[in-house]
Amino acid sequence: MVSTGDDRVEVSDQDHWAAPLGALIRQALTADLTTRLPSGSVLPPGGIAPHSGVRVLSVQISRFMGDTDGNVVLTASWALLRGGSSHVLRTGQEAIHGRAESGQIAAIVPAMSAAVGQFTDRVAAQVER
Repeated sequence: MVSTGDDRVEVSDQDHWAAPLGALIRQALTADLTTRLPSGSVLPPGGIAPHSGVRVLSVQISRFMGDTDGNVVLTASWALLRGGSSHVLRTGQEAIHGRAESGQIAAIVPAMSAAVGQFTDRVAAQVER
């Protein structure tokens, strides 16, 4: 979907993600965090965790979209939890605004990927504190 303004979206019959978007974002976040945080500190979803010292990152994306003018927006909140509990160690909210070369899908997708990278940079900086 691409926002066309006036609270409308355009749904393409030809442009689709290669997998469910949630799974693709989870995979990208995991890969990005792995490169930004100390070695061995990131486990993929479903990975075998050590017995202690585990922290869980929960991400809630509220908006992730590009528009026909080439604007990309990613708004999300996150919480870092102590593993095995609901104890919140840290939280944050991020709003990433990017710009694609055009409003075409082929330009919007890389800009969306860059927005995920910027989100990861911000979260990684807070998680490492």
